[in-house]
Amino acid sequence: MLAGTMDGESWGFYFDDAKDKLKKYIEITREEHTALMDGQAHGKVITFHEDKKPTLEDPPPPTEAEIAEQKIRELKNYLSETDYAAIKIAEGAADAGDYAEVLAKRKAAREEINEQEAVVQNSRESNYTE
Repeated sequence: MLAGTMDGESWGFYFDDAKDKLKKYIEITREEHTALMDGQAHGKVITFHEDKKPTLEDPPPPTEAEIAEQKIRELKNYLSETDYAAIKIAEGAADAGDYAEVLAKRKAAREEINEQEAVVQNSRESNYTE
């Protein structure tokens, strides 16, 4: 098994018969490959190195935008789970007073979504200008 690159930039795993196609490579055993795959399956990141064998590392912490995107998903899920209240009110099966607490939380969730979407947008704009 080989850990190598064909283009000099993107690294991956290849079978031994690819040696003549690779620009750079390091030989690894099947056991080393299995350990790397197992580590990746358990949340580690495989890091390739030009002149030594790949290693397992902890993944980088989530970015501010990734945290914001997760929060947006959670808040939208909450809105979806509480749509029943808005539907009952819209259909006349209940009035706003019956669901005042839910409606207040839904309003706060929408405001938080807007704030988190601004975080994501600002992150995209700053990445675009860099």
